Amino acid sequence: MFLLKKKIIFFERINKAEYFFMAKRAIELKFENLPNPDGTINYKKKLFFYDNFSNRTLQEGIEVVNAYGNSLPVKVTFTIVIFCEEGCVNLSYNMQEKTLTGGQVVILVPGTVIESVFIMPDTEFVILAVADDDFVPGGKLYNSTFIQKNFTSPLLLTLDRALSHNCISIYKHLSESVVTKGDTLPEELVKGFFMVMSGMVVINIQHCLMARDREKISSSEQILKAFLQRAEEDHREHKDVKYYANRAGLTPKYFAKVILKASGRHPLNLIREYIINDARTMLKSGNYTVDQICNILHFSSRAQFNKYFKDATGISPVRYAKS
Repeated sequence: MFLLKKKIIFFERINKAEYFFMAKRAIELKFENLPNPDGTINYKKKLFFYDNFSNRTLQEGIEVVNAYGNSLPVKVTFTIVIFCEEGCVNLSYNMQEKTLTGGQVVILVPGTVIESVFIMPDTEFVILAVADDDFVPGGKLYNSTFIQKNFTSPLLLTLDRALSHNCISIYKHLSESVVTKGDTLPEELVKGFFMVMSGMVVINIQHCLMARDREKISSSEQILKAFLQRAEEDHREHKDVKYYANRAGLTPKYFAKVILKASGRHPLNLIREYIINDARTMLKSGNYTVDQICNILHFSSRAQFNKYFKDATGISPVRYAKS
């Protein structure tokens, strides 16, 4: 359960009060809406980089804050990579909380709902935004569609120290070249740099998949994966366990038992997560009335939606929209 205390900019450099990765008020954060303030490297409006290697001694950290009003949570429409070289980065996305430590990288694919990012003091980090996964030639395993198909949540990987340092070394060469040459730097050269760097992450993805292939995937894990994919597509119209159990060819009672065993969560809670994510983004956008959201999410009445939302978040939809 998340009650947002603040509203938006994607990230803030608190020490200098300079903002970057600023999103508009829309539900979806589009790549073309990202500005290019000081400290952010922009290459042909296809790649955005930010790092703090030249000034890592943060006294207060870097935190998500609100500048525009009711803008968080925000759903990204492009791929974001956050790499923690040293220190600690706390993330909240898709109603989950994660912590990145040294040598860890998270890939936030299109459709991810980002709620907060807090970078602790004395942390070395890199943030990359990629307008189009195809910008990385041959990077099939890095393609977000592939990641979404093979992993049930945004991908969090741990790199060994040697691989981590190699990634950072290549990134620094790339960023220095872009800073020096700007958009005159040949695109194929940038793609080459980026391909090598992302290829190192791909190595970890391959290792994950090969390890997964070597193990027998239990029947419950297969059922869970199919359920999550189905729930992502059908949650607006189907909120009951019986529908998903029927699609799996199981009784609702046994289906719930299998999902609980595989995920540690009841299927109703997982379905609710998809529904509440949609409701929250629409409420915060200011583009929909509560009645419109009821219709979009297929609730029979506003009262039913109010109760459903409040049970999940602890706050009414109207109050949440104004918070």
